[in-house]
Amino acid sequence: MHGAALAIVPATCYLPQTYTQMLFLLPFYGFFTVGIHSGYAVYFPELFPDHLRATGVGVCFNGGRLLAAPVLWLSGDLKAWTGDLRFAVTALGGLFLVGLVLVWFLPETKGKPLPQ
Repeated sequence: MHGAALAIVPATCYLPQTYTQMLFLLPFYGFFTVGIHSGYAVYFPELFPDHLRATGVGVCFNGGRLLAAPVLWLSGDLKAWTGDLRFAVTALGGLFLVGLVLVWFLPETKGKPLPQ
């Protein structure tokens, strides 16, 4: 999913030549960029034992929000520095590369007992 998100961001920024083409691409953009979050509610609880599950999931979700907040400032600064919104959005879409790298380090919990 991260790989598709990494590809759809620049495609949506640079490929459409008309408003209709943009309207065609935007559902795919939304599916691949926001759809990543759909697995979090299933994946995060499996990382924690039963007695820490709610706290762990809360830390994951809210920690992500705290880490994302500075990106709002970065996005504004990036747009100001470059003067090109398409480039700024594409550069920020490069953060999906970070997600692709992090996936390799996350534990696999399928078929493994959780510590109690």
